[in-house]
Amino acid sequence: MTEHSPPRPRLEDLLSQDSRVVSFPFEEFRMNLQVSIQELELKARKVRIASYWGLAATIVCMLSILPVIALRLDNGQEWVGRAWAICGQIAFWTTGILAYLYTYKYKPAIDRAKNDLQTTILAQLQSQVAELSRKIDAQSKP
Repeated sequence: MTEHSPPRPRLEDLLSQDSRVVSFPFEEFRMNLQVSIQELELKARKVRIASYWGLAATIVCMLSILPVIALRLDNGQEWVGRAWAICGQIAFWTTGILAYLYTYKYKPAIDRAKNDLQTTILAQLQSQVAELSRKIDAQSKP
C-alpha cells in the first residue's frame, strides 16, 4: 500500500507565478528589520541593565538597614529605618517591573523579529535561486 504523491511543482514555477514574491523589496525589508532589531536590542539592554541596578539597590537597602538598626546609627529616630525600608521596597518592585518588561515584552519581540529576518533572508535566497535558474535555463536554450 504505497501511496504515490503527485510530483511537486518546481519552486521557480511557483515564484514566477506570484508577482508579489518576485517584485517584493526583500533587501529594503531586511534592512528595516535589522534596524528595528538593533533598536529593540538597545532598549532591552537598557532595561536589563536598569533591572540589575535595581537588584543591587534592593540588596544594598535590605542589607544596610541591619547595621543602621544594630549600631543605632538612626539616633533613635524611627523614621530613618522606615524610610530605608521603603526605599528598598521601591527598588524591589521597580526591579520586578523591569524584569517583567524585559521577559514578556522585549525578549519575545526580539525573537519574533529575528525569526522574521531569517524568513526574509530565506525567501530572498529562494527568489535569487529561482532568478538564476531562469537565467541559466534561458542561456542553455539556443
